[in-house]
Amino acid sequence: MDANGVLLLRTTTKSNRCNTNTRGIMPDFGGHIDNNNKLTVYKQPVLAEWIKKNSGKDIVLSVKVKRKQRSTPQNGYYWSVVVPMVTEAINSYGNEYSNDDTHEYLKSRFNSKDVEVGDGNYLQLPMSTSGLDTAEFAGYIDQIQQFASMVLGVYIPSPNEQLTIDHYLKQP
Repeated sequence: MDANGVLLLRTTTKSNRCNTNTRGIMPDFGGHIDNNNKLTVYKQPVLAEWIKKNSGKDIVLSVKVKRKQRSTPQNGYYWSVVVPMVTEAINSYGNEYSNDDTHEYLKSRFNSKDVEVGDGNYLQLPMSTSGLDTAEFAGYIDQIQQFASMVLGVYIPSPNEQLTIDHYLKQP
């Protein structure tokens, strides 16, 4: 920050590509805080363009420490246990939904973002789960487990639990 408390951004050699849009949604930016407490933001030209497009508007700025992206075992557990169990529970009421349909519903319910579409109106749009870090993905699964138990009457075991579920054993 300068003497007036204004955050100064430095250009870096990291890639300047990112997904942008015209609705005022700020793209995600990476960065680094060095040992002298100086913040370097990657993709500064894209950030500068976004700031220019949104001049005069109030904004919300969130900063968090980067964590490891969701793990392959977490993703495997989600697609092989969580989603199929929720799908089966939904379909037990006479519905015919696929695992992909269930995944889209779960994203919209537990991993969505309010997006302004003008005049103070907002849409709640599902976000991709691929960008969640390990802690966020674990929280996402926890919410689904609670929902499945309370709404669908289904207990979804945690990945470290060893249970015998006769229903899921294939009979010859």
